Amino acid sequence: MTTLERLVGIAEQYADLAFLGRGGVLRVPLPDGPVSTLRLELPTDEPLRLQSIGLTPRPHMPPAIAVSEWNAWHGERFSGARLLDFDNPSGVVLHTRVGAGGSWAELRFAEPTDVRELALRNVDNENARCDSGLRVLADGVLVYDGAAREAELTAALITCAEGTSLEPLAVVLADTMAADYEKARKTFDGLDLEPDVGTQFRALVSQRVLAARELQWTIHGPMRSFSFWSEQEKRDYIAHTMRVLEDLRALTPNVCLGFGSVLAVVRDHEPIPHDDDLDIIIGFEPDQAPTLTAATRLVGEHLRALGYQVSGRYVAHRHVTKDGMPNVDVFSGIFEGDTIAWYPGRRGSLTRSMMFPPSSASLLDVPVLLPHEPEQYLEQVYGPSWRVPDPGFQHTWDAGANYQDLVEQPPA
Repeated sequence: MTTLERLVGIAEQYADLAFLGRGGVLRVPLPDGPVSTLRLELPTDEPLRLQSIGLTPRPHMPPAIAVSEWNAWHGERFSGARLLDFDNPSGVVLHTRVGAGGSWAELRFAEPTDVRELALRNVDNENARCDSGLRVLADGVLVYDGAAREAELTAALITCAEGTSLEPLAVVLADTMAADYEKARKTFDGLDLEPDVGTQFRALVSQRVLAARELQWTIHGPMRSFSFWSEQEKRDYIAHTMRVLEDLRALTPNVCLGFGSVLAVVRDHEPIPHDDDLDIIIGFEPDQAPTLTAATRLVGEHLRALGYQVSGRYVAHRHVTKDGMPNVDVFSGIFEGDTIAWYPGRRGSLTRSMMFPPSSASLLDVPVLLPHEPEQYLEQVYGPSWRVPDPGFQHTWDAGANYQDLVEQPPA
């Protein structure tokens, strides 16, 4: 067994930390004997959020619920029946505010009750990790300590990797288990690893740790890749992407799907399983936007006026969302005579006639727009082997001298 396999094996022993993922579940065995009070508390300055709580066996009389302080309207709309309906989560039910004694919730039984297991279902959004460090007490006795579990795991991973080249990956894996995915991704991307080591790490962690959380380590880090989406979720997202595209056509008719989204239509006939978003590409004439900076600014202003949320400060693309839908990436390019400069990509490799006017196709029965010559486009962007899926493919994200003249520099 390799050191990398041993590291992942250690992580697997801390499956309880999956609770910190979106919709994660924590099952806490309780001591023998009846209990009068179960207390959930956070040692941090974060509010406590839960979707549902399960008690085994289910008591004849449901407990009363007390909290440190309700957050906003959650107290007025609180339903104990919804909270205790563990198998039918219905969104955020318990949402506290941090009070004088921290953030906590208590289940108070009218009389001592036999409960062998407490199950907690985390919220299904980006706030799930805020329950990090959760403590569970039964009649004042500590029966689960999330912070101690995270610290114990980190120490075990570092000890296992000590003296090897994988020490930095031990920290990345600890952050991943604690659902600090953005920190884990940034640290991982900054490591100088052999390509095969990075590939093996992503694959092992995806298969043996993240799959239980409906996540995969993609080129964007741990994400809910399309392999975990339902068919309806995919269709809704594709339709949303095309609404963004249609709204961009008010700026210019030179808009279509790009990059991996074209691979999805032409090669896979569905969103690429190891991918997690779709891409739109838009081309501007120099008199509309002389630089990539001006182009992304124009896209942002236009879409924000239509009610979209636009984020990111990248060289040539922005994240776009609306109505709670996942992000769509919009990449801007500048026409240069008969060619167009799109970053990332080899400047001058794409021509007007290859790209526009866009051609029509469909993805999961949703009408979409593609480059005019989609197969030529794919060969220019991904090379002659574009028909063979490559989960580890990454564009070269370095503007360098090839695009420097199209990027406005901030004042000194």
